[in-house]
Amino acid sequence: DLTRIIKNIAQKKLENIRIYNKNAEIKFSNQDSELDRMTNIKDEACYICHHTDPPLSELSLSERTRIFTSPRGYRLLGIISPIYSEPGCSSSACHAHPAGKRVLGALDLVISLDETDKEIAVYKKWLVAFAAFIFLITSAVIIFFVLRFVKQPIKKMIDTTHMIANGEYLNQINVNQVDEMGQLSVAIDTMGKKISEKQAELNRQRNEYQNLFERVPCIITVQDRNYKLIRYNKEFYEKFKP
Repeated sequence: DLTRIIKNIAQKKLENIRIYNKNAEIKFSNQDSELDRMTNIKDEACYICHHTDPPLSELSLSERTRIFTSPRGYRLLGIISPIYSEPGCSSSACHAHPAGKRVLGALDLVISLDETDKEIAVYKKWLVAFAAFIFLITSAVIIFFVLRFVKQPIKKMIDTTHMIANGEYLNQINVNQVDEMGQLSVAIDTMGKKISEKQAELNRQRNEYQNLFERVPCIITVQDRNYKLIRYNKEFYEKFKP
């Protein structure tokens, strides 16, 4: 019994199995209420072939496939396949159709996509969660590298330049990096050492001239254009007590 076979074939994901004859009448179905029911030739399942006259006898799989929504709100996948006449069909005593008739009817399978859509929704949630996790991890790594290898070295170099401006020339930055930040820190350290050496030389010369100015056994004064006394040495002070 073909009807019983169709009912046995129908599984949980198979919503409907129908066999139409050439007159668009449902001859076999897994739902008893549909048996011998005439369908509208303009229904979606029929119209893909019957929108032309004569109807199309061959269509690609994508053209025979349709996706629609059930009355209960979930999606359904329908695939309709023509049932072609074979030589053994027209010559058999149990069939009553002419040999020139190519298409005898159609087989319509309707599969529920409810479980598939639920799985896809779960996968989408997992994908969004995974993408968010990757974004957070990547952001944390980027922030760590910016703080560790950019902000901290720059802060050390700024502090060191302030110390150099205040006369503390020999403070080491200690940026152990081989990139441009490391090269810049070495340049600032070198600059501090050079400034320290120049300052030490200036102090030495100043002390030398100060000693000469104070210790010579003659009077030395510094005056402006109006002969106003600006500086004088020890010898001048002891003699004139200005």
